[in-house]
Amino acid sequence: MADITPLIQTLLGGVLSLLGGFLSPTYIDHIRSKREARNLALAFSGEILALKRIVETRRYIEDLRTCVNNIRQTGEPIYFSVSIRKEYFQVYKENVSRIGLLKPPLPESIAMFYTQAQSILEDMEDFNNWTKMEQLVQENLLRRYEEVLILLESTNVLSSQIIDEISRIYRS
Repeated sequence: MADITPLIQTLLGGVLSLLGGFLSPTYIDHIRSKREARNLALAFSGEILALKRIVETRRYIEDLRTCVNNIRQTGEPIYFSVSIRKEYFQVYKENVSRIGLLKPPLPESIAMFYTQAQSILEDMEDFNNWTKMEQLVQENLLRRYEEVLILLESTNVLSSQIIDEISRIYRS
């Protein structure tokens, strides 16, 4: 037994060295990936929260709801208009390829949020085209406003869910 003790020690030392050489980079990659996912999640949270605050501060939902109610009550067309001149989805556009780093259900929820938000922006562009909007029959105008209102409200709820989920997963 005494004759093989150095052999056992050497083998054990070799195995531990191999494990350390393998596990150390794996562990470092895991930590790096976890930190990258957290930073990405917080960036998405920041952008989505900023968009949510813009919608709330500018009262888009309330104003569109008032517009819909006034059309219902008076039967007269009211033309809702919003000025949107800048690109607000920079974090998403620059990081959509990395969205898979995030824990489920965030990749799906974030993609859904931005797709709905883009659709809302397209509808708002249509609303700013007075000639196009004036050509709509009254009930079609009201229907378009109601559809966008539903989409705005559901996207607002989704934004809160995403922000809460990111806080739950990545801020603890």
